[in-house]
Amino acid sequence: MTAPPAIVSTTGAFDQGSEIQLAPFEDDASLRGAFGKALTEAFRENDVQVSGDGQLIADFALAERNAQSGVADPAASSSENVIWTSQPRDRGLLDRCDARRVRATLVILDRASGEVTYRGVAEASDCAIDDEHITALARALVADARTD
Repeated sequence: MTAPPAIVSTTGAFDQGSEIQLAPFEDDASLRGAFGKALTEAFRENDVQVSGDGQLIADFALAERNAQSGVADPAASSSENVIWTSQPRDRGLLDRCDARRVRATLVILDRASGEVTYRGVAEASDCAIDDEHITALARALVADARTD
């Protein structure tokens, strides 16, 4: 990976020893499946028990796209001024690859109140996206969501 994942988030949501229920995902070769497995492992690495009845509920999303395209906020943008939620990647003079960008979102809710206690978005760009990138995004988001 060329650079560590960039994260934009709210404050942390859980302490070491917490229990969390992870949204269902297929154990397959899809991006969602790979990210779900990586999140499960990242939570366990942070001493968080993944169970079906945790006091916290985690949902997630993952998308991959060409890194030269960005994502704009249509509500905040105008024809004169584009407000980016994900800036397009600058292509350098010697840049020869067709770079890809992967964007992961993790949302953690309190089961009792339904309150969103954490929302984080992480991105990484590289010439090719692989399991190393998916794992790095999961680890970065889970570490960012810790309160301690």
